[in-house]
Amino acid sequence: MRTWLLVLCVLTVVASCYSQQQQLYNRYDNFNADSIIQNERILLAYYKCVMEKGPCTKDGKNFKRVLPETLQTACGRCSPKQKSVVRKMLLGIRSKSELRFVELLDKYDPTAVNREALYNFLVTGKSKMLKVIAILCLFMYANAQDKYGSIDSDINLSEVLSNDRLLASYGKCLVNKGPCTPEVKKLKDKIPEVLETKCEKCSDKQKEMGKTLVKEIKAKHPDIWSDLVSFYDPQGKYQKSFEEFLKD
Repeated sequence: MRTWLLVLCVLTVVASCYSQQQQLYNRYDNFNADSIIQNERILLAYYKCVMEKGPCTKDGKNFKRVLPETLQTACGRCSPKQKSVVRKMLLGIRSKSELRFVELLDKYDPTAVNREALYNFLVTGKSKMLKVIAILCLFMYANAQDKYGSIDSDINLSEVLSNDRLLASYGKCLVNKGPCTPEVKKLKDKIPEVLETKCEKCSDKQKEMGKTLVKEIKAKHPDIWSDLVSFYDPQGKYQKSFEEFLKD
């Protein structure tokens, strides 16, 4: 009898906690994410709140309380409307600073076990029709120009090079030791072909970005460079051609 009473008490507590957590999610049904992300001052205030670098409004506190579960489950308990709100908030923060975005993820999802699912959640929020159009445009562009499209516009090179933490995160992605953002994954997928063809499909801007990135990493982050060389060119097959590419 006592065992059943204990089980009943545990279930009651669990149900109560679940209900309270769900109520927090439900508060975002009337949350105006658009007005927040369009105002840089307000968006920064929310970021400081969740990072414990500034005061929190009531909505900020609620957002902060559900953030760990939201990130770790890729908004698994969110309704479609709630997913839209969370997605807009996270993408709003990311659009202002990739570094802040990564720091937020590391704080509330330190194990990064479900990070790929989270990135996919952020990407798949876009309109399906827009995605189809974008894919068709990229396909047509690739066939017409035989280039790598807009890879150079997807990554803020100066922000990456100026922050060791962000650079280390990207480095782990490239050698399969950590999760990848969609932008870095797109770059990662092109690396074998770039090495094989000596970057012949790269635009002039992409070549300059590549040279700058490589020279900075080799000079200031030899451990990251060593991991990249071991992963992509373990036999030194591309060493000579790559050195010639850097000299051009």
